[in-house]
Amino acid sequence: MPNVAVILKAEITRLARKEVRSATGPLRAACVALKRRAAAQGREIAALVKEVRRLRSSTSQSGTAPVASAANETQSARVTSAMVKRVRARLGISQAELGRLVGVSQIAVYMWERKGGRLQLRNATRAAFVGIRKLGKREAQRRLAELAKTAKTAKPSRKPKARKAAKARAKT
Repeated sequence: MPNVAVILKAEITRLARKEVRSATGPLRAACVALKRRAAAQGREIAALVKEVRRLRSSTSQSGTAPVASAANETQSARVTSAMVKRVRARLGISQAELGRLVGVSQIAVYMWERKGGRLQLRNATRAAFVGIRKLGKREAQRRLAELAKTAKTAKPSRKPKARKAAKARAKT
């Protein structure tokens, strides 16, 4: 003789599944449609990203890179002591020459190389270094020659005559 409780439980379970399926059917269809739509949008985004990359590479090759990206690159540039050493070695220049190119002293370059790790540079110095690290040897030498030329044409600073006279008296 069959157990009434087991049969009743099985029938209730079957009816409950049927009701749940009928209630969730429209939701399931909507969910499938949303998943398809999301997948299509993902493919569209991937295609757009690919197009943007292609356009960026074509503009950078033609030399008309946007100014905003250069400023952004300067802000996000991670300048380390090892990078300073590598750039200086690649360009084949001394610490003093690198300092002249960047606009700092030889001691500053020495301290950068010695410090180790990431360097905290001012915005102008960081921008100058980012510009320098993209140079080749010839361009660096040309810029150094220009800087030397402007330094020669600049009027050397002289000490006041009173100081010279005071020093001469102190020596005697």
